[in-house]
Amino acid sequence: LQYVISLAVVRALRTLAGCDLGVRIKWPNDLYAGEHKVGGVLCQSTYAGGLFRVAIGLGLNVDNDEPTTCVNALLRAKAPQAAPLSREAVLAATLVEYERLERITAERTFKAIEAEYTAAWLHTGQRVTLLEQGNPVRMVIQGLAPNG
Repeated sequence: LQYVISLAVVRALRTLAGCDLGVRIKWPNDLYAGEHKVGGVLCQSTYAGGLFRVAIGLGLNVDNDEPTTCVNALLRAKAPQAAPLSREAVLAATLVEYERLERITAERTFKAIEAEYTAAWLHTGQRVTLLEQGNPVRMVIQGLAPNG
């Protein structure tokens, strides 16, 4: 669900702004615009009595450009004539997109939205160095592994 809500935010902002504001998903739970963090997602789950319960926390900087930047600053830069987005509009659009994406993943699994998710994250093509048995190994991120 963490992937789903992150993608829902990206979709909602694109829809409300009418353009791509450059908000990308930084795996596993942050939202960035360029080098600046504009939000984050945290999911916590419990299992009791045969039921899973998930709480989703979402923070998104809509209006305050300090200390980094905010959604409305991104919007002003891309579309100066556009009206600022309200927190209520962003929340409503995010929930609409979440419901759409959750329905798709419930019916068809995450694979159905994986390409859109990886198109919205900032890691594809990113060069990283990992330690394998103490030795640095350079790699290029291609996508998500089946286990996330």
